[in-house]
Amino acid sequence: MMEPLTQQQAKDFGKLRLKKFRDEQQCMLLEGERLVTDALRSPAALRMVIVERGKEDRYAALLDSAEARGSELRIAAPKLFERMADTRSPQGIAAVAELPALDPESALEQADDRLPLFALHGVTDPGNLGTIIRSTAWFGGNTLLLSADSVDPFSPKVVRGSMGAIFNVRIGQYPSAAWLIDAAERSNRRLAVTSAEGGTAPGEVAHSSSILAVLGNEAYGVPEELMEASGMRVTIPGGGTESLNLSISHAILQFSWSTQKG
Repeated sequence: MMEPLTQQQAKDFGKLRLKKFRDEQQCMLLEGERLVTDALRSPAALRMVIVERGKEDRYAALLDSAEARGSELRIAAPKLFERMADTRSPQGIAAVAELPALDPESALEQADDRLPLFALHGVTDPGNLGTIIRSTAWFGGNTLLLSADSVDPFSPKVVRGSMGAIFNVRIGQYPSAAWLIDAAERSNRRLAVTSAEGGTAPGEVAHSSSILAVLGNEAYGVPEELMEASGMRVTIPGGGTESLNLSISHAILQFSWSTQKG
């Protein structure tokens, strides 16, 4: 018999849509069958799984899996569940997950040295970040570096946009451009930056697995400090429009370099 979700719990979990409260509580709210399922298949720590009253049978397998992992189970009246949810049409299943660590040193150490490593500097669009996390996982990547002034990787829009890949990609939040420059040297990777023009085409980059590639802010690009420190500039051929969407640029680079051998 599941205990009912309290009004105070629903209020507290609803606040997790805001970064301030996610940071204070060190947890985030996952909504929907896809995200909860992917979280249960990953090492993610789920403090609680909440089901809307009347949907217990529909989500019985998920509830059993969560209980087996030691997660607390709660049941919520439909109106209370809707009040807690961030999505317009909630599916009736949610979970409170602990925030993964964002330690950049651990992320750098874990990065697969058979693949290029990507760093995002000053990225502000949650949709872009969610898609980039998803693309990273699709092409077999396990790590992504993210500057501290970028959008919060655990915001609801980023998490939903990642389509569950947030649980399979280790994110390291680095403090500065100087740290990134030093990290490239310590990890024996060539620092490369994306540039709108004048750079090497992705397909012409040799030994792409040894690259630490930096993609910059959607409007302003890569900062000058990183441009000057990089040993390579990479430009995606084209020219039909002024520029490519950041997540599209990332996917093109991932695809191009994933087909290389070494």
